[in-house]
Amino acid sequence: MRKINYIFLLLFSILLATACKEYLDIAPESGLDEETVFTKYENFLPFFNKVYNMRFTSSNRDYSIRLAHPRYIDYIDQKLLIDGLTDACDQGRIMIAQPIKQGVFGQEINKFTYDPDRRPILDAMFRIIRTCNLTLANIDRVKDAPSQEELDDIRAQAYFIRGYAYFALCRFWGGMPYIYKPLATDQNWDLPRLSAKDTYVAIAADCDTAFTYFQKANRIRRDTRDAGSTSADISADKYQAYPSGVAAKALKSRALLYAASPLYNTQNDSKLWENAAVAAKEALELALAHNYGLLAMKDWYRNCYENQYTNEQLWAWNYGSKGYGDGANDSYMCATFKNNNGTSSACPTQNLVDRYENTSGDILLTEADREQAQTAGRFHPQDPYYTTNSKVKLDPRFYQTIFHNGQAITWASYLKSQHTILNQMNLWRYLTPDGKYIYGDHNLPDTEGGLRGFTRTGYYLKRLTGDQSVRNQKTWHYTEPTFRLAELYLNYAEAVNEVSGPNGSVAGYSLTAKDAINVIRARAQMPNVKDEFLGSKEAFRSRIKNERVVELMFESDHYYFDTNRWKDSEILRNQVLYGMRVDVVDGAPSTSYPHGGTSFPYTKKPFHYVYSREPLDASRQIKFTPKMYYWPFNIDDYFMFKNFDMSLNPSW
Repeated sequence: MRKINYIFLLLFSILLATACKEYLDIAPESGLDEETVFTKYENFLPFFNKVYNMRFTSSNRDYSIRLAHPRYIDYIDQKLLIDGLTDACDQGRIMIAQPIKQGVFGQEINKFTYDPDRRPILDAMFRIIRTCNLTLANIDRVKDAPSQEELDDIRAQAYFIRGYAYFALCRFWGGMPYIYKPLATDQNWDLPRLSAKDTYVAIAADCDTAFTYFQKANRIRRDTRDAGSTSADISADKYQAYPSGVAAKALKSRALLYAASPLYNTQNDSKLWENAAVAAKEALELALAHNYGLLAMKDWYRNCYENQYTNEQLWAWNYGSKGYGDGANDSYMCATFKNNNGTSSACPTQNLVDRYENTSGDILLTEADREQAQTAGRFHPQDPYYTTNSKVKLDPRFYQTIFHNGQAITWASYLKSQHTILNQMNLWRYLTPDGKYIYGDHNLPDTEGGLRGFTRTGYYLKRLTGDQSVRNQKTWHYTEPTFRLAELYLNYAEAVNEVSGPNGSVAGYSLTAKDAINVIRARAQMPNVKDEFLGSKEAFRSRIKNERVVELMFESDHYYFDTNRWKDSEILRNQVLYGMRVDVVDGAPSTSYPHGGTSFPYTKKPFHYVYSREPLDASRQIKFTPKMYYWPFNIDDYFMFKNFDMSLNPSW
């Protein structure tokens, strides 16, 4: 049996040595001891709640479960997103994202994972796991709880949070030693590192136990939603930020889906897929029975901003009502939105844009796909966003996710330059007679405007913040939908398809895999999946993956980790990344070039746009190798790992 590695021993030794100070003394000045903390409810509850608000110094970031929420990455000063490490988007500023995308290991990675002033997720998750274990080991000592339900609720949360912390660790680093009780300094440290598959299975078991106690505590959902309500919003219970029974089933569904996926299920064990399908079915049935529902497409964006919580979110992290100028949004808005050199949003690539079908269900992913749709009269390369075609549009989720050239916006210019076209996204450039380029205000190169961080792809991210900007400042709630109902339909479809194909179901459930996908598509006002993709699990698998991309893009790091677990990253992240180049050309719009206007501000003459795909600069391309499926541990720790299986975590 491999011994637990040195860093885990070191971490736990530190925790044990400082337990009285950091964990047990709720109010150090009052001299509270272990007996007082573990026997009095008023002390025990704050002790456990450190998993939600743990912090050590004013200069450190939270060491709480928030570090496991992907949107918490925006609180670091490097202003980047995990999805910015994929083929789906580029960063407005290279900063540390591009070196990581090209396999460079060092301080770049540490800012994601170790640095206590940024995102020390490894340290934080093990502290949280220990707090959960101490809670479970001592909860029966509490003598004055308001009710047994309150104790059952804490117990349920402890099992859930332990599983969620392990999930956060496993999808970055792979399998971990699964620790079920507080460890003493003199204990035998002969703890095995589980495989990733077995870690996910252990997480699922914790979710089952959590659900049992959530049931006893009557906390299947936190709020008291009326079954007849159709509002997108929900009235938040004071405990709405905490997980619930339906969240436990959702995490189990996700964990078992990961366990069954190719990266972890190396033998393609069909039983793992069946377990994942049953877990998704149970979670979906539970959520629907407790009145969760899909929002109307017009309200889809509310899962990420404007509302505090929605009725589609099974568990979500609301990080507050933030004004436009709040630094929490600097990861999502480029300089053109924020008037701030320190911002660097993820800018979608053309590769991602090509994932969106049109409303006739035509696939537009490859040149051959687009030519086929063009022959059918349902695609025009110079009308790529279907803004002149009233009968056919792109998938409505595109317009709520991505800003494109010419898109109507509620703000005008950024720099008030004389050539700005007001009230639209200006992502074009114009070649003047003297051979110089004039750029639209939202497409400036670094040498103009005094700012960095403009898009190189011809697109900006809308999904997480909407259309607010320096010209349209808003204050509203921002929320990460950690789990939402749509994911359960997608989990179910993927697992059932692997078990019994597009027309199959599981455990007597009437819903088939294709039905589950079509529920999501119907909400998005998209047609059912075409029959040509329903002949085999292989054909349908491609549509399931694509549906998951467009539905969950920029939420909870799904794209980064989905493409990893599918083992698609070595293909997707080694393809050429493209952007959309938009040129303003003299001459009125025509059938061939339908977009433009009668008076370009610079020339005062008629003009039209010319759209052309072009590769991003070589410095913006990716170099992915299979070792990058798992993140490395801190470089200094490699000298400490003596008897720990490091084969999954080579130094990049």
